[in-house]
Amino acid sequence: MVGRIFSTMLRLVISIIVVAITITILSLLPGFEINDAAALIIGIILLSLLNAHLYPLLIRLTLPLTVLSFGLISFILNGLMILLVAAVMPGWQVDGLLTAILISIVFTFLFGSVVPGIMGRRDDELYRYEIVKRYANKAKKESAKNYERPGLMILEIDGLSGPALHQAVGQGYMPFIKSWLRSGEYKLLVWDSGLPSQTSAMQAGILHGSHFNIPAFRFYNKREGVLLVSNRPKDAALMLSHLDDGKGILAENGFSLNNWAHGNASEILLTFTGFSTEVGSLKGMRSSDTLFQFFAVAANMQRVIISAIRDLVTEYREARAQVRRDIEPRIRRHFPYPLIRTGTVAVLPYLSIYLLIGKMWEGISVAYTTFVSYDEVAHHSGVERSDAFKILTQFDEQVRLMVEASKQAPRKYEFVLLSDHGQSQGATFRQRYGMTLGELIDKSITDPSHAIQIVMGENASGNLNLLASQFAQSSRWAAKRVKALIKTHENKDYIELKLLSDGESSREEQVKKADTVVCASGNLALVYFKVSKERMTLEEIDAAFPNLVNLLSQHPGIGFVLVRSKDDGLIAVGSKGVYYLDSDTVDGENPLTHYGENAAMHLRELDTYPDVGDLVLISMYDPEWDEVAAFEELVGSHGGLGGDQNHPFIMFPKSFDPDNEIKDLIGAPAIYKLLKKWTEGR
Repeated sequence: MVGRIFSTMLRLVISIIVVAITITILSLLPGFEINDAAALIIGIILLSLLNAHLYPLLIRLTLPLTVLSFGLISFILNGLMILLVAAVMPGWQVDGLLTAILISIVFTFLFGSVVPGIMGRRDDELYRYEIVKRYANKAKKESAKNYERPGLMILEIDGLSGPALHQAVGQGYMPFIKSWLRSGEYKLLVWDSGLPSQTSAMQAGILHGSHFNIPAFRFYNKREGVLLVSNRPKDAALMLSHLDDGKGILAENGFSLNNWAHGNASEILLTFTGFSTEVGSLKGMRSSDTLFQFFAVAANMQRVIISAIRDLVTEYREARAQVRRDIEPRIRRHFPYPLIRTGTVAVLPYLSIYLLIGKMWEGISVAYTTFVSYDEVAHHSGVERSDAFKILTQFDEQVRLMVEASKQAPRKYEFVLLSDHGQSQGATFRQRYGMTLGELIDKSITDPSHAIQIVMGENASGNLNLLASQFAQSSRWAAKRVKALIKTHENKDYIELKLLSDGESSREEQVKKADTVVCASGNLALVYFKVSKERMTLEEIDAAFPNLVNLLSQHPGIGFVLVRSKDDGLIAVGSKGVYYLDSDTVDGENPLTHYGENAAMHLRELDTYPDVGDLVLISMYDPEWDEVAAFEELVGSHGGLGGDQNHPFIMFPKSFDPDNEIKDLIGAPAIYKLLKKWTEGR
């Protein structure tokens, strides 16, 4: 306690000294002048009061614009407050808004970077203290309650495989997680994700117990003639609606934050299946006020801005380094990816930690949140490269911050860490063979009038669109300004930022006109032929498109083609053999050999989904180099079979499994059963 008080006082003294020196130096510049020391001190006090009382009001009015600009609007707000100080303080002279904004930028840099550096440590302890102080009154109310059991915080790190986690821990990127494992108090298991190894399906399975009929991130409903996309709230709600029985793992006083599936949580925020008006902004309507609590604190905006600038510089440096060193495989990391990356690295993690600590102070029973930054960076940088592993260091620090904060909460909390899938690396299909999968199919179909449309391109822009949509609810005035930057979808409450657009809407129009639709999800692709509204058999496909299946199966970039035959049932056709899944027999070489011991089981399940493609294609997998050939332009990918994309992890206290009975976890529903047991009292 004494140490914390001393540390706070020391930081205050250093901050005042830095402010005084900085303003004195800035006053030497043209356009900014302070006449005497008294004016300097009084002006600093007045500026502090404005930051405490006027700044939150300005943020309330401009919240969506502030966040969507990654905090840059706050420079203007701070500049206006500096002008206000200059207007009422006789000793201050500021020559216009641009000068005031420059002063604001300098102050942000100092207090977000220089002062913590002078203190000789990161600003995490102060950050935790600020959060604790803000939620102290709630903690006092909750401390009077007697809780039967500890609360549970479930933290998902999207896209991190068990093997990649082991490597990151071994190389020193995750010291706090390493301390957990070395203490012997935590158990780490790798599990089999099955198909499709992507977030919407996996989270449906983890939080609701089933991912039936979610065959890929994007898929086509032939009966209705519509394309369904996982990161559009209306589509997401529809996908989950037939799986939701009200028994999700968050049904008992739970909180869903930054997820795909809501888990029947009583409070839902930044969750795709919880935003649509059908499922309801519902429980999340007051979420805009919750978000405001974070961004109304000037210090939080400073952290976001400094982190955003730092990450943009990091992205530029790392992308250039890969080109300079000729690191392969690699992809072009062009706009808007740097902005999407910055949003997932600089905005969402700080926001998540702030809100989760607040929920612990409220005594929430269970919370589930997803950290998407590693998945996004690994897609573009590579799965086990330093750029991606540095994101894990950030996650490690955030876990430590939460655990330390939980010790002061009114209720004891236990922690479970997990991933929903991993990633597999490799040069893309287009890089290897000079054409996309859609172009290969187009080339293989001899009819020149036959139109083919491939849809692909998963990224975290959906998370930022959802964030923008949630913010737009906070202020009608700001929402009107935001909508000048966006395009709306069928759900008018959901907005898509034009700045981050990947052309989804224009592709949908092309899908409607196309004769064949190809939906790519990592190294899995679903092919739909519109000549029939029902799923076509091999015999029907051969009659309509002679030799197509044979040409595809013989291509070196395709590991096998899954198709249902009228005569032979479900079959996997490879270049050197056919596996008959219904009879479990092989003619020639088994094309599933290198795709995992449970590959056949996962393919049989996928075959039962009504919206699975007429053809299911899985790319080649090279076990020697541990590489796949993604049908999307991503160096790290997931969605199909092959490599570590199917090997996520779960890490939990050993006290949850004292007899070591938990093993051989296959499929997301197996994780659901564990979490359901743990949330209901073990």
